[in-house]
Amino acid sequence: MRARLVLLTLAALLSLAGLTDSLFLTWDHQLHLLDPGTEEGICAAGSGCEISRNPRYSEVPLSNLPGIPFSLLGIAFYVTTLLLCLRRLRTPDEEEAQGLHLLLGFFGIFISVVLGTLSLNVQGSLCAFCAILYGVNLLFLIVAWFSYEHPKFRVMGRWPQYLISASGMWTISSLLLVSTLGYAVYAPPLLELREQTQQRLAEEAKNLGAQAPVMVDMSALRERSGSEAPVLVVEIADLGCPHCHELYETLHELQESEPQGFGLALVHYPLDETCNPHVEGPRRSKSCRMARAAICGEVMGLGSDYLRFIFKYGRVESVETLIGKAVHMGLDPKGFERCMVSDETRARLDADIAFAASVGVRGTPVFLVAGRKVEGGRSPEMIQAMLQSVRQADGVR
Repeated sequence: MRARLVLLTLAALLSLAGLTDSLFLTWDHQLHLLDPGTEEGICAAGSGCEISRNPRYSEVPLSNLPGIPFSLLGIAFYVTTLLLCLRRLRTPDEEEAQGLHLLLGFFGIFISVVLGTLSLNVQGSLCAFCAILYGVNLLFLIVAWFSYEHPKFRVMGRWPQYLISASGMWTISSLLLVSTLGYAVYAPPLLELREQTQQRLAEEAKNLGAQAPVMVDMSALRERSGSEAPVLVVEIADLGCPHCHELYETLHELQESEPQGFGLALVHYPLDETCNPHVEGPRRSKSCRMARAAICGEVMGLGSDYLRFIFKYGRVESVETLIGKAVHMGLDPKGFERCMVSDETRARLDADIAFAASVGVRGTPVFLVAGRKVEGGRSPEMIQAMLQSVRQADGVR
C-alpha cells in the first residue's frame, strides 16, 4: 500500500512538472505568434528552442484556423494523467486505470521520440524545455510500469478493453475536453491578430511604391539575376530559415509564371557568427557552410534545384553530403571542395553580408522590391500587389 502511494505521488508530481512545462511552451508559442519580435525567455533566438515557436514544426495544422500547438495537446495529456492519478487513489485496485496509466506512458514515449527526432533533423539540437518533457515522459513510463500490478504482457492483449472501459471513456473525454477548452482560450487572440495583420499588410502592399527605395548599388545583383526586367526583387535569406525557404519558393513560382515580370536575385545573410560579424552569439551554426555551398552551386551552374536541396536538408546534412549532392548533379568533387574554401567564395559571401547590413537587415527573411524594403514573408497575392504598386510609382510596365 505504501509503495503504491509513493508511485502515484511520483506520477502526480511528474504530471504537474509536465503540465507546467507545457503551459510555458504554449504561452511562449502564442506570444511569439502575437509578437514575432519577442526575444524573451529560454526560447529566444539562439536558445535551440526556435522550433517550438515555428508553426510549421510545432502545430497540428487546421484549415483557415490557427494550428493546435503540440504543447497545448501536452497540457491536455498531463491534466489527464494527473486526474488519472487521483482516480487511482480513489480506486487503487482498478485494473483498467492501471492499464490506462501504462498506455499513456508508452504514448508519451512514442511522442517524445517522434518530436525529438524532428527537432534533431530540423535544427540539429533539442529544445531545452522539450527535452525536459521527454525526461518527464520517460520517468512517468517507469512509474506507470512499476505501478501496474499485473503481468506486464497482459496490457498488450487487454489494451482495447482498457480503452472502452468506463475509465477509458473518462480518459478520452478528459483529453478531448481539455484540448477543446485550451484551444478556445488560445485561438481567439490569434484570429483577431490575423485579421488585423492581413488588413495592414494588404494596405502596405498596395502603397509600397510610395516608400523610398534604399540607396545602395544593386548592379551586381542585377547581373546575378540574369534578367533585364525593369523591376528587380532581391531576397536576403539564411538558408537554414524555413520562412526564407517559403518566400524563395513563392518568389520563384511567381517569376516562372511571369518570366519578364521581374528579375530575382538571392543575397546570403547567414545568422551564424562564424562568418557574419553582425550576429551576436550562435544562432544557426551551419548557415555559413550552407551559404558557401549554395554560392559554389550557383557559380558552377547547378541552378535552383541544388539551392532547394540546401534549403531543405542543409541544416542536418554534413559537408560531405552537400558535396556529394553536387557531384551527383554532375560536378567534380575536387573542384567543388576547392570552391567552398576559395577566396572568391569567401569574398562573395562577405559582399552579400555587407550588402544586407547596409540595408539594415537584422533577421531573415527580408526582400527588396525595386529597392523597397519588406521584412518577413508575404503571400503571392500581396507580392503581386507590391509589384503593381512599384511599377506604377516608377512608371514601368
